[in-house]
Amino acid sequence: MKNRLHYLDAVKGLGMLGIIFQHVHPGSADPFNLWLGTIKITCFFIVSGILLGSKESHKRSLKVTLFIRIKQLMIPYFFFSILISIVNGIVNIITKNEPIRNAAIEIFNTFSLRGNGPLWFIPVFFFGELLFLVFRRYKFSIQMIAALLGLIVSFGLGILTDKMAVSGVITLILSKVVLVFGKSILATSFFLFGGFISDLILGKSKHILALGTMAFIGSIGCATQTLGLDLNFLRFGANPIAFVFASCLGAVGITLIFKWIEQTFGYSYPVFSFASINSLLIMCTHYFFGIIIFANYIASFFPTSFGLLATVIVLIIEFFIVQLFRLKPMSLILKQK
Repeated sequence: MKNRLHYLDAVKGLGMLGIIFQHVHPGSADPFNLWLGTIKITCFFIVSGILLGSKESHKRSLKVTLFIRIKQLMIPYFFFSILISIVNGIVNIITKNEPIRNAAIEIFNTFSLRGNGPLWFIPVFFFGELLFLVFRRYKFSIQMIAALLGLIVSFGLGILTDKMAVSGVITLILSKVVLVFGKSILATSFFLFGGFISDLILGKSKHILALGTMAFIGSIGCATQTLGLDLNFLRFGANPIAFVFASCLGAVGITLIFKWIEQTFGYSYPVFSFASINSLLIMCTHYFFGIIIFANYIASFFPTSFGLLATVIVLIIEFFIVQLFRLKPMSLILKQK
């Protein structure tokens, strides 16, 4: 697509801001936060599935795609993982906070692809996209079966990893590897869902606002049943089925609403687009280097708007980090081609 679809950027940008917001202000169980929790991660998979579903993705060479995505995703993943481990190691040595043990955990998490902090998302997205491109080569019925089985398997692995994590050191280590596999399977299911609805989202319709509003309202209702959701540990909340419906309806609803706004008013969502276009860098940096600690400290002086203000502060800091990584040689790390 030659013309950028700002409403799809806006959906991913909302997801990125949702991730930041719930990192600076975790634990709230109001309907909005529950809803945000259901779409903040899955919207990336669904929107990417929508975009790939609109192209001849089944004809793309997996070898070429693999090479490109290693450069785009996995090189930044390892660069930032190692950088963060070095910084954390220095801090742990200074504070005498078990530096050897913590370094060993971070190294294992990095090279097992479990990931440290939010970096877990990058290998999961990488494998989810590759598996999606594999299944796109098959007929629709096979893709549907794969998507449903992916959900069932990831639900089962979520239960399994919780039990493994409390069964000893060896099983704890194995559980981290199983988590990567389970989350990648889950990502594939949402990628496939995005591919299924690609024509609906990208096509022309006279009723996108009505459809979007109904889907959005339905997603909020489902999200109220997802207390305890944490995709990082494959925990699907009180009702896993409600999580799936909340994620899918939420992504469809907010995408169609954003599309209607863009078509009606020509709005290009500059803040959301910034968060979307730079989401990889923001994902890799916002949780580390004391950024959240600093943002929370400043925001603590304004308790009535704490979460929102802290999110804004993080976003401002990320703006300057983005400018830094546009300079050579830093820009080579996030090279897109």
